[in-house]
Amino acid sequence: MPAENGAINYILNHSDSVFCIQEEKTSALPVDRSILSDASGVESLIASSKVLGTQKFYVGSYGCDDNPESVVKIDSFVYFANKSRQEVYRFSPDTGVSVISESGMKQYFRNIFNRVIAGDGGVRVVGGYD
Repeated sequence: MPAENGAINYILNHSDSVFCIQEEKTSALPVDRSILSDASGVESLIASSKVLGTQKFYVGSYGCDDNPESVVKIDSFVYFANKSRQEVYRFSPDTGVSVISESGMKQYFRNIFNRVIAGDGGVRVVGGYD
């Protein structure tokens, strides 16, 4: 994993890949497969003799900012938060990473993160799903 994306904060099994959340980036490593892309960007999975295939990075600088306790996997979705960016994300295998805190809740999350960060400095962002 490239060090410029920060430390690995969370790794989980996601279908046929290892899903990795670093401090500032998310990616997938296909297991026993490789991803090939053609000139138009269409991706295809092929069998491979390598244990781990080529790492695929998802668009955007979306990581969990050293808070692995914020990561929650529900079915094929993965939810996590980034306290420095004051955002909450949802990963979907179909659409990649999206900022769900911007859907009418941006100021709410900004206020919560600012209040917690301004506290004693020990910030834990615990994720959950209801």
